[in-house]
Amino acid sequence: MKIDHIEININIYCLTVIVTWEPDINKIADFCKERGVEMEADKKEQLSNIQKISTGFCIRINDDNPDIVIWLHKKPQRLCDYGILYHELYHAVDFIKKDKNLNEEIESPAYLYEMLVNNCNNSFWRNKAKTGMDKDFFIYSSEDQKRDRRMKKNLNHK
Repeated sequence: MKIDHIEININIYCLTVIVTWEPDINKIADFCKERGVEMEADKKEQLSNIQKISTGFCIRINDDNPDIVIWLHKKPQRLCDYGILYHELYHAVDFIKKDKNLNEEIESPAYLYEMLVNNCNNSFWRNKAKTGMDKDFFIYSSEDQKRDRRMKKNLNHK
């Protein structure tokens, strides 16, 4: 089963974080099953219900496995879309802190969050850099802001 995703292996904690924007929960469940982790029926139902009202969520695949799925309603394209991703990555760190008894730790969860963010950014931004879209992407979060910038630039050159 192929789904659009990023797979982040966190070897030190023996788990994987899967970030996906696949709309079909059954495909996500099949993808997990192919990797040896069965998604429980109640989790699938829960995901299906959350998906209808949410822009993203973070959930453990099942209670016997530490792997985590982060679902986004769409692949991040604008800077404001990344807020949703980072929000869900923070939840993943919370799951890991709880599972690995890191609640008193300050630095290791921060490093973990940084690693997750960097992995996602490298994956998403790699394609933007190849297409030459990275300059506007990094600075402006909306098409309106980019248009306004271009208009100001054109007025200054006249």
